[in-house]
Amino acid sequence: MPQRLALIGFLSCLWPALAAAQAGSAARGGVWQGSYHCSQGETLLRLTIAAEKAGERLAHFYFYPRSEAVDRSSGCFSMSGRAIQGPPGWFLFSQKAWIRQPENYVMVDMIGRIDADGGFEGRVVGPGCSRFTLRRVLDQADFSESCAPFTQ
Repeated sequence: MPQRLALIGFLSCLWPALAAAQAGSAARGGVWQGSYHCSQGETLLRLTIAAEKAGERLAHFYFYPRSEAVDRSSGCFSMSGRAIQGPPGWFLFSQKAWIRQPENYVMVDMIGRIDADGGFEGRVVGPGCSRFTLRRVLDQADFSESCAPFTQ
């Protein structure tokens, strides 16, 4: 029984540190790359997130086609993100404004969890959309390049 209490005490001390590490990772900003799935099929995504200011994170959602995709559309829009109540590491990114809009496309929202290992997974909220999976590739956000065409 004393071992179980010691383990519970250790984990209760570790939980806030893990939460701070996850929140700190997102608060620093950076660039995540991966893909998401909506009605146009699997689409590649580069999400650039600025460092936190007053609890909010500005982001650019740049999407582009896989090399074999029939639909060759790409586009970019700004988002506003914030941590949400509940388990640590969960964020909601809401659409704001188009930067470059392809014909017949709509902006989407994202809700997901950033883990301590640099992963960001969750759900894309939009017509015909489902999950996204991203990995952190850069620790610094550079908005001058965030909507630039991406070479695969």
